[in-house]
Amino acid sequence: VTPTLVTANERTLIALPALTSAAAPPTPTVEKIAAPALREALSWQERKLVFSETPLREVVAQFNRRNRLQLVLGDDAPAGRPVGGTFAADNVEGFIRLLDGGDSIAVERRGETTVVLRAKR
Repeated sequence: VTPTLVTANERTLIALPALTSAAAPPTPTVEKIAAPALREALSWQERKLVFSETPLREVVAQFNRRNRLQLVLGDDAPAGRPVGGTFAADNVEGFIRLLDGGDSIAVERRGETTVVLRAKR
């Protein structure tokens, strides 16, 4: 087996054969990783959430995993709207203020633990 050198901004992919296959061991391949994807993959180390063209529904899910205050997408919320930026994982309030200050998402608080996001009219 020839060693594979992995350098900065690359990752190794190994295709695993079927369990019943008697084929030779898989050969790893190396692929480049775009800078935004690399930052997103490593963001857990700094307790940051890094998004690049990430749908709002996924951003909401990431914040909800890490906070007592839960975000809920209303029926008319633009769930697929792309979001980009770097946020402190525990600063859901800052993210809410950012959304509320824009022109497309309205914020509605329901009690102390729920915030509903809707399309602004």
